[in-house]
Amino acid sequence: MMNVETHKLRIVEVTRDILFRKREVLFACIFGSFVEREDYQDIDVAVYLGKLQNVETLRFELFLEEELERSLGVPLRCPGYQ
Repeated sequence: MMNVETHKLRIVEVTRDILFRKREVLFACIFGSFVEREDYQDIDVAVYLGKLQNVETLRFELFLEEELERSLGVPLRCPGYQ
């Protein structure tokens, strides 16, 4: 079984790898309880996107959140995209 630090590092690496492949993502950061404490219930990710049409932005948000949750196996919260 993985220790907490190793598990969190894996989550950061997987998140980074997924976001790095998305040309729409200009900047992203993980924040909240995941960063501040050992025990967390979800992962807060702030994502800043380049220019997209409103419909494209919504589609991209939903697709990205679903892809990250599926890859990580942890609930994800993206509180508003730019």
